[in-house]
Amino acid sequence: MPKFFFNVFNSEITTDYDGIEARDIEDAKLRARREFRSLIAATVIDTAELITDHRIDILNSERERVGQVYLRDVLTIRDPQGQKIDLPAKSSPKPR
Repeated sequence: MPKFFFNVFNSEITTDYDGIEARDIEDAKLRARREFRSLIAATVIDTAELITDHRIDILNSERERVGQVYLRDVLTIRDPQGQKIDLPAKSSPKPR
């Protein structure tokens, strides 16, 4: 199975050195979305805030970026009337 790495860009940049095995890029994206939801929950519990341009970069085994998952891809916010509130698209810091 191919190996993928999830580098996290939030208030800090966290590099994934271990990676995960996934069937393909779509499986890796699904797993990145699930991981992102867990990170969102932990962030809200710890800091009571979210920054809308947080993301996870998905890298292949050659450490090339093959996908990205943004907060807006995994979280839907609605107003009291049930209307979706669009999160702004803003770029995060570039990888070092």
